[in-house]
Amino acid sequence: MMDKKSKVGSIVSNAGKAAKNLLDNAIQAVDQNEDGKFDFVDVSTFAESVGTTVKNSASAVKESAEEKARELERKLLQPIFPDSLDCADFLMPKFVRIVERDKKYAESEVCQGSIGYGSDQKGLHMVNIFRDSVEAFGLMFYPDQGCEFYYADPSERNSYIALDEYFGYLKMARVNELKKIAQDLGAKHFKVTYREEQTSFSERKVKVRSKMADVGTVDGDSELTQKKYATVDVEAEMIFPGHLPIKPRLKYLQ
Repeated sequence: MMDKKSKVGSIVSNAGKAAKNLLDNAIQAVDQNEDGKFDFVDVSTFAESVGTTVKNSASAVKESAEEKARELERKLLQPIFPDSLDCADFLMPKFVRIVERDKKYAESEVCQGSIGYGSDQKGLHMVNIFRDSVEAFGLMFYPDQGCEFYYADPSERNSYIALDEYFGYLKMARVNELKKIAQDLGAKHFKVTYREEQTSFSERKVKVRSKMADVGTVDGDSELTQKKYATVDVEAEMIFPGHLPIKPRLKYLQ
């Protein structure tokens, strides 16, 4: 059997071999010039390698921070690009605006090549179209592209009507359609009267007394409601020769 002295010697010997192997591995790892020695050249090369790693790491952190800043700017400015129009999740809202390209969008890195931007106010999403990029959207504007706010034509999805012209335009469009319907149905006389109605509620209360056979006399209050017509205009009147009716094609009145 091995005595205690021999055991201790064996343990020390094994520990020495392990330490030597560890040292050899360390030297091999940093022995940059592969001369089997750990010298000043190796230290310099190793330090340079560590420095490069640190620089690359710092550069990666900087790039990550810059990308996050750009992403935040994109969310705030909501730029719209030509390829955005082809996306399935892009929907043109009913309310649009034509605006000049201001300095903020002209100089922003994330907005280069944009043709407009989205905005949200009080729950209303609106697309703002840059005036120099109107053609890219493929939309029609009535009466032209010189106005600011437009609302979608109810029967032409890609057509927008200037807000100031909206109700007048739709009134005449419906009148013209009524005229065509009457003509298609073979009418001989056609007349459209337009009335603008104003309803007023009187604050004056009137005493109401009613006699009922089973109940007797009932008293109560009633508010007066008056309807007045501000304008009554004949928008169209025509006489046709008449013919057998054909099925009319409806657009605004369907």
